[in-house]
Amino acid sequence: MLSIVFIETNKSGSSREAIKAAEAMGYFTILLTAKQKFLSQREEFPDVHEMYFIEDLSVEKIKEKLTFLSTQSKKLKAIISFIDQYVYRAAQLTKLYCDSNMNSEFICKMLNKIQTRKALKHYNFTPFFSVYNQHSENLKLFIKENKNKLPLMVKSPLSTGSKDVIYVKTPSELKKAMRLLISKYPEVPVLIEEYLKGQQYLAEILVHNGSYTIVAFVEQTLLEKERFIVIGYGLLPEISETLYNKLHQLVSSIVDEFNMDNGSFHIELKYSDGQLKLIEMNPRISGGVMNSLIEAGSGINLAREIVNLHVGEKVNIVKTKNQYAYARYLITHTTGVLERVTGKNRALSLPGVEKVYIKPRKGAKMGSPLSMGDRCGYVLATGGSLTEAKARALEASQEIEFHIAQDKERGVDHND
Repeated sequence: MLSIVFIETNKSGSSREAIKAAEAMGYFTILLTAKQKFLSQREEFPDVHEMYFIEDLSVEKIKEKLTFLSTQSKKLKAIISFIDQYVYRAAQLTKLYCDSNMNSEFICKMLNKIQTRKALKHYNFTPFFSVYNQHSENLKLFIKENKNKLPLMVKSPLSTGSKDVIYVKTPSELKKAMRLLISKYPEVPVLIEEYLKGQQYLAEILVHNGSYTIVAFVEQTLLEKERFIVIGYGLLPEISETLYNKLHQLVSSIVDEFNMDNGSFHIELKYSDGQLKLIEMNPRISGGVMNSLIEAGSGINLAREIVNLHVGEKVNIVKTKNQYAYARYLITHTTGVLERVTGKNRALSLPGVEKVYIKPRKGAKMGSPLSMGDRCGYVLATGGSLTEAKARALEASQEIEFHIAQDKERGVDHND
């Protein structure tokens, strides 16, 4: 039987929607996961035909399982992952076990923020950056040389979901952030980048046979506190000609520089002083609400089309809808243990509301978000304009209430 192996998934979001799409397309779906709790929640994964727990999702352990699967009556069409640490691993294994035209070279470079910056340093859309190597450079001298560039963003080159990304305004904050990342990752260099003011955007790109399509262009709303957390995504079906031209020039340069033939990636951008600047890039579709947001506004199930790309089938990225959509993420600043969540049905009953997703379950530890993974769910709504879609999502989000017991000390982590 024609089978697709997925290496890890989240409980919801783009990675899970890809599995659902593959199952709906008639493929036998196999999940390799390091999350033991998924086995006890097996009935919640009807779209996964076979699930295997592998505590260590190393190349060697995955190869053992793939060899076992190959001895059965399963023809492996693709090995796919939508999870950062496994994207490149899946692409490499696809070359060994499947007949595929997917190339993996660009993925390895794109996953590392330092390699990405160095590859694109000669383009004007790349902001100022500098790399500190603790084994060969003096920290005090590095700070002195870069303090006139403040404010800055300090990052681990391997960070994802806004983890290990710190905004600093003063030399003392820069020193503190550098020391934090050095102690946390003693063998990894530290990346500092120019802090850019301006509206932040996200673009989803699909590359097929060397030609790219900008599937979605999304306006982001940021919560700028301890960390820069995205709390709102607004799908824009139309943008100005000036922005359109700048965006295509930037994407074309990336596709050419990374020599991409087939694959998908997303970029995060700042429109600063009349210029588009690249701030992040990842060789996968954005997680969370992104696939649902795109489908609500355009009718395109991007996760499904990425699966089609991997198995060598025809890719269909023609819009069947052209409307604004906005997703508002739910957060809380109350620390404690979740007792219950109310208001979901009221939110779903409001005009334009397409979907309400609540992430944490009873007993989850709650608190202020320090990364994207700490967000508590979202409300997705559509409208005739971005203003209307956003207003509908915000109105519905106000119906959701997290009842948190602040006097309890123990709980369980958020359930992905």
